[in-house]
Amino acid sequence: MKLYTDIWFEDFQVGNAKAQMSYKKGHLYFNNIIGQLKSTDYQGNVDVDLLKSRIRVDASSDSFRSEE
Repeated sequence: MKLYTDIWFEDFQVGNAKAQMSYKKGHLYFNNIIGQLKSTDYQGNVDVDLLKSRIRVDASSDSFRSEE
């Protein structure tokens, strides 16, 4: 499923992003994420392990602003 929307995860604003979302064996995957939060652009992948309550993020940004 492809997504493009203003995303919130728990209480954290992720910003406007598009991603490929899938689910397999207790894992919710957000792959090929391309997003923007205010002036920060980012890209990456997220694996939400629903069985072990863990989140793995592999992401990068060329314009990261910590106050955002």
